[in-house]
Amino acid sequence: MDPEAQRKDNALDEDLEERDALVRAMAGALAADKDPDGAVRNFHAKGGYRVLAAILPRPRADLGAVTATSVSQPPVDGTRVSPSCACNAAKVLLAALSNDDAGLRRAVAADLAAHGGIEKLVCCLANYKEMPVRRNCAVCLAKLM
Repeated sequence: MDPEAQRKDNALDEDLEERDALVRAMAGALAADKDPDGAVRNFHAKGGYRVLAAILPRPRADLGAVTATSVSQPPVDGTRVSPSCACNAAKVLLAALSNDDAGLRRAVAADLAAHGGIEKLVCCLANYKEMPVRRNCAVCLAKLM
């Protein structure tokens, strides 16, 4: 990744509003595409689902590992996102996890697992009170099983 792109990525981590806007743009782009399956495939190929996993709140760890107890605690300071952002991120994930292509679903699930996405979805489910966030995260988790 070139230095300019890296600087922009670091700025996203620091600015909650930019994260919200990015996730809204991702959700809008996928929803507006005339070929939703192609859009999901392309989004995966470009690493979009890894970016979503990075945006979701990071769960706390006990002795260096995420556990059943630590994942339900408030997320690591500075990683919490707005309920709208968490809800939209889960919607974007649902588009992939509901896709007809089983190979694509497996690939997205593997990406999420490799980048802590499953633990992050559980953390959102445990820490957000808003029903749309909880519902979308719960459906994502169910589809990952």
